[in-house]
Amino acid sequence: MRLRRVVIGGTITAVVGSVLTITSGSIPLGAPPPRDRVVEAPDGATAMQLASVQGSRVEVTAERTSTRAVYANPGGTMTAEFSAVPVRVKQGESWVAIDTTIVQKADGTVGPKAAEGDLRLSGGGQGSDLARMSKDGREFALQWPGALPKPVLKENTATYPEVLPGVDLVMIAERGGYLQHLVIKSAEAARNPQLAKVRLGVRAPGLTLQSDKGALKALDATGAEVFSSPTSVMWDSSGPMPGPATSKSAAVDVSFVDGSLQIVPDQKFLADPAVVYPVTVDPPWSPPGIYNWATVLSGKGSQPYWWTSGEHPWAQIGQCPASLGGWCNGIGEARAYFEYDTTFLHDKPVVSASLDTAVVYSPSCS
Repeated sequence: MRLRRVVIGGTITAVVGSVLTITSGSIPLGAPPPRDRVVEAPDGATAMQLASVQGSRVEVTAERTSTRAVYANPGGTMTAEFSAVPVRVKQGESWVAIDTTIVQKADGTVGPKAAEGDLRLSGGGQGSDLARMSKDGREFALQWPGALPKPVLKENTATYPEVLPGVDLVMIAERGGYLQHLVIKSAEAARNPQLAKVRLGVRAPGLTLQSDKGALKALDATGAEVFSSPTSVMWDSSGPMPGPATSKSAAVDVSFVDGSLQIVPDQKFLADPAVVYPVTVDPPWSPPGIYNWATVLSGKGSQPYWWTSGEHPWAQIGQCPASLGGWCNGIGEARAYFEYDTTFLHDKPVVSASLDTAVVYSPSCS
């Protein structure tokens, strides 16, 4: 199989046997199909009645989440569609499509128009949070150690130029959470002693901070994960499309120390004369949710690539062909793994299930 990129929002569709009891309501049995077809109803019973009368499926809005949509089918079954990434978010009483475009907010912060976790980023200045996420009344925030310049906004990216000499801080809004990149633009900038250890203040009221082999978690009183960050990576610009999988890369030592987030870039990596600058140092962060995706590569088996494949935002599958030459850079064979929140299916008989993805690129049609 050739190396292919697939859309990360691929959905699982499960058809389940109906467990709803149809009761009498405003739509009499045997009524003719409505002139204007209804696409949604507030509850399962009403949706099932409408679907039966009009001969087309109707969404049950009470079951809608950021990653799930449930439909009543005319034949008496129900269809649940699950996404591995948020596709909608609730604003007030309405659901809106995800839009990660970063804009200015009324309170002086900047953030995506519509994304899971209500991400707010600093509008610049001293003393404000660099990044703040909130979900279900819980909050996690980071503070940069010093004043921040006014960010340069472009699409889903806010760039804070020259937070250290020759270093930009780039914040990228995701559908859920964000990517935090320190972009070290030259070997000279990398020799700055301030890059030996970078400490960010942390504010997470009521949460316990935990470090585990480079993965970070903020836990509630029950031990449940509320906010998290996978293992961090740094990479150079040697790849044809620079990224953690297609370029030279190394692990980053990230941990919570005395209530701060400590990031320790690999100094040997930064000093390596073969490294091509700029060098990017993450970690990413995400709010709670039973959904995830990651890429693993046979040529770099010790490093999972969460929410990226080296060519964010596409997942990759298949073998990197020799015809691509240096582009492969040790990738080998790529596999993608997706996690879906399927708790809705508990105790429901599943009639059928399918996985739907879209291929957006392949080096050949074979």
